Amino acid sequence: PYRYGNNESCSFPSPQAGTYYVMLRAYTSFSGVSLIGSYQEANPGNPYYTGVNTSSASALRTSLHQIIDDSSKVPYTASTTDTWDVLNQADQDPLNSGRILDIYKNASYPKYSGGNNDYNREHTWPNSLGFPNDGSTNYAYTDVHMLMLADIGYNSARGNKIYDNCTSACTEYPTQSYNGQGGGSGVYPGNSNWTNGSVFQVWREVKGNVARAMFYMDIRFEGGIHGVSGAAEPDLRLTNDTSLITQTGSNAAV
Repeated sequence: PYRYGNNESCSFPSPQAGTYYVMLRAYTSFSGVSLIGSYQEANPGNPYYTGVNTSSASALRTSLHQIIDDSSKVPYTASTTDTWDVLNQADQDPLNSGRILDIYKNASYPKYSGGNNDYNREHTWPNSLGFPNDGSTNYAYTDVHMLMLADIGYNSARGNKIYDNCTSACTEYPTQSYNGQGGGSGVYPGNSNWTNGSVFQVWREVKGNVARAMFYMDIRFEGGIHGVSGAAEPDLRLTNDTSLITQTGSNAAV
């Protein structure tokens, strides 16, 4: 439309695909005019989950498995990028990029590129429950969605115990107060981890972290064959029936 001044524009709030023509009509002579066309692409969202089917619980599980199945393997320990490198980034201290924040003690430690005296790599899904032996075709063993950095002493106290509420004969493993979280001891559950001879109860701020890791492993590893390597994979299943939990002496496959 005709407007007074030297700055006119036309906008199309809901444009459709096609060809657009612009006509310039001058009421008087002119020079030095610029015609600029621009557009902003609509945000398509994250296409990673485009194929998720939420029509039912079984359809949701199946579609999620198809998306995350056949993942790449990060070497557990190597001279190239390995799980130490990935976890040092994934578990980085939010207040100091040169340090990590461990999962159980809430302690900040300097980053190391390998074994050290402060923290190690915790299999939140114990590797003795389905995939005890590392190897070039054991994708579960080095899956960094499940591995987390943990204080060595606290990791040892957890061992391969299941995650559950500790209700009797419990030993406290307190957290450190850091960045507004953790700290305090002596009162159950507080901000502490608690364990006895059979279970390990993680402190409340990280229950969601380990729960997501457990659900991921259950959905990612459903047995069968890896679509790229052809390696047999374990069928990992979450359960609240402890009688179904068994240790495996070799990598389990279905």
